[in-house]
Amino acid sequence: MRPTPVLALGVLVAVFPVGCAPSPTLTPLAPATAREELTAARNAFSGAPSDPERRLAYGKALYFVKDDAGVRRTLEPLLALGGTTGAQANLFVGAAAQRTGDLSEARVEYLRYLSIVKRDADVQARLGDISRQEAVLAAQAAVKDEKALNPATFSATAVGVSPLTVASGDSSLIPLGYGLADLLIADLSVSPKLQIVDRVRVDAVLRELDLVSKGRTDSLSAPQLGKLVGASRLVNGVITPQEKSRLTVDARVTSVEEGAVVGRPVIQQTALVQILDAEKELAIRLFAELGVVLTPAQRAAVERRPTRYLSAFLAYARGSNAEAHWNLDAAEAYYTAALSIDPGFALAQQRLSSVRANSGRPLLNPLPVEPENWEQNILGGVTQGVNPSPGDVVGAAGNTTNEPLAAALSAVTSGTIVIIIGTP
Repeated sequence: MRPTPVLALGVLVAVFPVGCAPSPTLTPLAPATAREELTAARNAFSGAPSDPERRLAYGKALYFVKDDAGVRRTLEPLLALGGTTGAQANLFVGAAAQRTGDLSEARVEYLRYLSIVKRDADVQARLGDISRQEAVLAAQAAVKDEKALNPATFSATAVGVSPLTVASGDSSLIPLGYGLADLLIADLSVSPKLQIVDRVRVDAVLRELDLVSKGRTDSLSAPQLGKLVGASRLVNGVITPQEKSRLTVDARVTSVEEGAVVGRPVIQQTALVQILDAEKELAIRLFAELGVVLTPAQRAAVERRPTRYLSAFLAYARGSNAEAHWNLDAAEAYYTAALSIDPGFALAQQRLSSVRANSGRPLLNPLPVEPENWEQNILGGVTQGVNPSPGDVVGAAGNTTNEPLAAALSAVTSGTIVIIIGTP
């Protein structure tokens, strides 16, 4: 298990124990051990082939010696069994299918397994891997057949959201465009009148177009991106840094078929410390440009902030950028940092579940996006241009019953940022 990074900026470091989850069931065995277990399981199974538990043990043993066809053949009679035995059969058949590249079957079996087990971080991560690989295959096919794609046949409700371009030479601000795009995707998804293209698919096409490393989609590339992801309209825009940590966010809706901006650009000027509120206003105005009238309940859902803390969002934004480059170890740590600041940040929890590193990633080809010492530099990016008070960052942690921590927090001066890893 990779050690949990300890992150700190300023004068206070507060670290609490972080429990380690048990090793996932699919953790590889040493070859010699796997062969020994296979021999024992085969002998036991041959003596009682009608025993579901012995069949399951034999199927598992075949998985660990990488006989994936044998796994699927042996465990097939158990797949609809239900209960613990059936769930384990679903799990190992799913893993065998994933290893052989049968992503559709792997997804089905993993979902069957989760319908019984409910929660398994490793399997959730594997489903994230499958989504990324499927997105890559779809992107490659779309680029290859681009001339045959006809936007006029796309659903009128299909909308893509591209990372916003940051009009600045400061590359440390690029993650802001990814983070804001994610928030817009979440907000626009509130309305059932829109079908929002999954961000993983957008990331995959940007990689194919070699745009992900530039963190940009401009008015020229927007129609092409929309066409390749199957969207009839694409939301994209520009973030322009101004003086005194202020920003101008200029978003627009592009018609993929017409290849031009439709409606009016939506422009928000805001201080960086108010970016979460500005995003909400941006989303509300984009609904109008997309021709969607929200119900009161939907509007209330859109207006609900995903996190109370700017620092949590900025950590999340760096995670989103890292994930777009398939630097999943970095993405995991950034999402973990966001949740350490705000455990109720549901979007960060969702993304963390899909990028956890314990699933193994033979399907992925990480691209470098962070320096080797990114763990030491994480807070430099999290707090870029921000100088909140300790209460803004730590929030309810100041009310903890942990007296040493409470005393330490009371001594912290404005401008110091404290991030706590773990739970008190």
